[in-house]
Amino acid sequence: VMGDQVETEKVEKSKKEALRMAGEALAALDKAQSLFDPADYEQLRRGLLTNQAQLAWRSSMHLSYLHHRLLVTTSDPRKRADLISAIRADLLALRTAINNANPLAITDGDQGLRWADEMDRLLH
Repeated sequence: VMGDQVETEKVEKSKKEALRMAGEALAALDKAQSLFDPADYEQLRRGLLTNQAQLAWRSSMHLSYLHHRLLVTTSDPRKRADLISAIRADLLALRTAINNANPLAITDGDQGLRWADEMDRLLH
């Protein structure tokens, strides 16, 4: 996938689909809440929230990495500018996903924020 625009677009599409499905799983659990013991429901919900939060920021991290791979394989100034913009948008999405995660979710967000800071340094 390194440096391949078509594969990067496929990855982006699959990540968006996975995020949609994560939201649907949470909605389905909420609809079925009455079928569960309250402790079991909370445990399942926390797990799904964690999955959704980590998927959101890790997807953005993965996409920024793939965009960076494209960046280092092109010398076209216009493509480079577009890729730098894409990476910055990915990093913003990563930070937003971490900062807006449900407090019940285990995000490992510090790791993601450090990674985003390192990627920012590569762009300068």
